[in-house]
Amino acid sequence: MKTSNAGRKFIESWEGLILQAYDDANDHIVPPGQRPIGTLTIGYGHTDAAGPPKVSVGQKITEQEADAFLASDLASVENEVNHLVKVPLNQNQFDALVSFQFNTGWLGHSGCSLLSALNSGNYDLAANDFKLYDKAGGKVLSGLTRRRSAERAMFLSSKPTDLSAGPVTAIVAGATATAVATQTQYHSPLIFLGIVAVAIAIGVGIHFYANRKVT
Repeated sequence: MKTSNAGRKFIESWEGLILQAYDDANDHIVPPGQRPIGTLTIGYGHTDAAGPPKVSVGQKITEQEADAFLASDLASVENEVNHLVKVPLNQNQFDALVSFQFNTGWLGHSGCSLLSALNSGNYDLAANDFKLYDKAGGKVLSGLTRRRSAERAMFLSSKPTDLSAGPVTAIVAGATATAVATQTQYHSPLIFLGIVAVAIAIGVGIHFYANRKVT
């Protein structure tokens, strides 16, 4: 999966855009000759830890370069999320996890309760676990609290369809949906059987998709 345009804008809004190298501890530009207190950052939250290009004191970039840095950083994070998450995700869930991983890098840690809950199929518990990751240096930061709340809201904003009842439920729902969409009066046995046949194919396909593993 890839980050949607809405997901990218969400991340951009939280990271902000600064076209000179700055200290992420206080968002102040670091002048030549001084060292940052925190991590030297540029653009939309790009750091050396994300990979090339290296960030240096006094560095300046264009908005186009910042966009390119972000695209590269997001591609790496997307690969991490796709590799680590073993259950199906909808787009909002994926975008929320990319934002979380972009900001924390914590999904790959063995003690990440969010990933453990998610891979066990407990989406609601995973959503609640976003709120656990709002600390830096052992202290709760209000900015991180707000971001985790926004990511949690995005994660929950469009839950995956509940297919736990299996393909039989999907068949009934599919037949009804087909009839409504086509405004078919399916009192005729032949018409009804035709609708059910289509619904069976759809139901089996959906059931297969829901039980696949994301790699």
